[in-house]
Amino acid sequence: INQVKISIADKEEEKLQSTVTATQLDAIKTKRFKMVRDAITEQIGRFMNIIVFLIYPGLSVKIFTIFKCIELDKGSYYLMQDLSVRCYDPDWNAAAAVAVVCIFVYVIGIPATTFFLLYRKRDIILDGTPEEQDAMEKVYGSLYTQYEGQYYWWEVAEMIKKMLLTGGLVLLAPGSTAQILVGVLITLVYFTAVMKLEPYE
Repeated sequence: INQVKISIADKEEEKLQSTVTATQLDAIKTKRFKMVRDAITEQIGRFMNIIVFLIYPGLSVKIFTIFKCIELDKGSYYLMQDLSVRCYDPDWNAAAAVAVVCIFVYVIGIPATTFFLLYRKRDIILDGTPEEQDAMEKVYGSLYTQYEGQYYWWEVAEMIKKMLLTGGLVLLAPGSTAQILVGVLITLVYFTAVMKLEPYE
């Protein structure tokens, strides 16, 4: 009987060790998965920053130029960037349709996505623990660290300003009074907002 009890105890001990080992392996796998996920998230965040600071203004200009047509003959309009392209014909209409989609996806979508990402993380930005804030800054820090906490979203306003001053003004005649006036008004509104809100640290 004692031998049977000892044998049962040994089996239970082996089972317990096996369970502990399996639990440890699961913990290791979970930790590795979290590290990989965090690394991927950080890379995506950095890529978004590159889009925001380098690609976005020029991309806006390229998209809006498709709508910049000039009249060479009475009733005949041609694309200013390429005078071999006649505006309002089927080929131009197809290109314009793609440009409209790009406006929603890129020109509007990038600022909207940036705001959405920062808004979702606003609790961490404003009241997160030091560890949470450090992790957040590694990914999105360049989008908000230069601004006061309550104005964490101000980079979106910067993006819209850049878009209006680059892509938006393309639609107006270069060097015209209207283009200069609109540019001055956009700058004045932005400067007034900065002076009143003081979003920068």
